[in-house]
Amino acid sequence: MTGRGDQPERPEPEAAGTPALEWVVAAVGATILTGVVGFLVWAGFAEKDGTPDVVVVVETVEPVSGGHRVSFVALNQGEATAAAVRVRGEIAGPDGETSWAQIEHLPHGGERRGALIFSRAPEPGTLRLRVEGWVDP
Repeated sequence: MTGRGDQPERPEPEAAGTPALEWVVAAVGATILTGVVGFLVWAGFAEKDGTPDVVVVVETVEPVSGGHRVSFVALNQGEATAAAVRVRGEIAGPDGETSWAQIEHLPHGGERRGALIFSRAPEPGTLRLRVEGWVDP
């Protein structure tokens, strides 16, 4: 008895150390965090200073109101992002026609779809699509 009424004396809890499982979990968490931070630092410094390499491929040619739509896909096979990519389409021949479209952002390894509109259907072998240029973002 402690002298404070009828309450029995309680033993003081022993100061317990940190359990081993808690140390293991902390070590795993620290390892994962270090790995993620290390990867982000490496990815930031390892980015290649290449150039875009944009390829344009015709997907479909379809009649639409007011002409014919030539759907295309632009693929950036280069190591850098391109912005304001200008795609030009030409129908060769005496009544040649030109149309163009602009892709605002084309990341490296990315693709974007678009379409060009012509007043007449391109004959086989007369349609030519190419990239006129781009700017660095």
